[in-house]
Amino acid sequence: MKIHIVCTNNGLLNEGMNNIATHFSKRFSQKHTVTTTSVRDIAGLIRGARQSDCVLFFVRAVSKMYWLIHLASVFNKNVWLVTVQKPEDGFISKVNKKPLKCSYLYLSEKDVKDISLSDNKEKVKFSAGIDAEKFRPVSKQYAEELKKKYEISPGKPLVIHVGHASKGRGVEDLALVDADKFERLFVDSGIFDNPAQKEFLESHGVKIIKGYLEHIEEIYQMADAYLFPTKSGNYVISVPLSIMEALSCGTAAVSYKVIGKKEIDCAKEGAVTEIENSGQINEALRKAVSEKSEKPLLKNFLSWDDAADFAESVITKGC
Repeated sequence: MKIHIVCTNNGLLNEGMNNIATHFSKRFSQKHTVTTTSVRDIAGLIRGARQSDCVLFFVRAVSKMYWLIHLASVFNKNVWLVTVQKPEDGFISKVNKKPLKCSYLYLSEKDVKDISLSDNKEKVKFSAGIDAEKFRPVSKQYAEELKKKYEISPGKPLVIHVGHASKGRGVEDLALVDADKFERLFVDSGIFDNPAQKEFLESHGVKIIKGYLEHIEEIYQMADAYLFPTKSGNYVISVPLSIMEALSCGTAAVSYKVIGKKEIDCAKEGAVTEIENSGQINEALRKAVSEKSEKPLLKNFLSWDDAADFAESVITKGC
């Protein structure tokens, strides 16, 4: 079978959608012929749609993507959009006026509830995966050794955020974390350049590591709490992989009420604390530190292979 993937994938595991697209593409290619084009390659999209049994879009549902998906559906009757965050209003408006001839794979039902379907198309829930062998808890002693490796003072609990530096991500909230009580670290994936943010954080004593880290699991393992500071669903996938990775490493998380918390199966109450405003950050982090565990705080999750296999079974069932 031939599967054609349309994405903005850079091949690195440094952003939510990229992460999912990379893992799924790798798994699909073990059983099928997989071709890939970027969203800018219109000729490649048309060629791929004509020559494939299925077209799979790993893109944000924005207005311009509406037209690309429509174009693909002219040449292929089995088109799917992977929806990992709330679509933009412009996309929803267009799809409700004239539904696309595509089906949807979604992480959180709230992201697709306002989308109208064409006849014989469907919405199917899927899950992201976790590499539990990689993202696993370590002993307190080993966590201290990791702090030495990354030049983090062991005297105070370490609060981290792993992500990118785009505007709206909310990373500036790390400056609000009490420096007298916590060490603070931002691991910047490097896919966005934000010099003003970097200068602001460093002026407040926040340590920054920039670029892709092969052993990113070590950051989660040595952390005492994970802060997810994004306040808008426009800047985050609905089930943030970084929160799942932190929990898998036994590190509790603090976030605003924008994530799909109900989609995350926590191993214990208190593994994820939701806050309403930045004034609650430090108290929530204090509680999160107390939940640090040498056992995973995430349960009932799928491996990446199992998650991809489920998606494959859905998109190929009519072929």
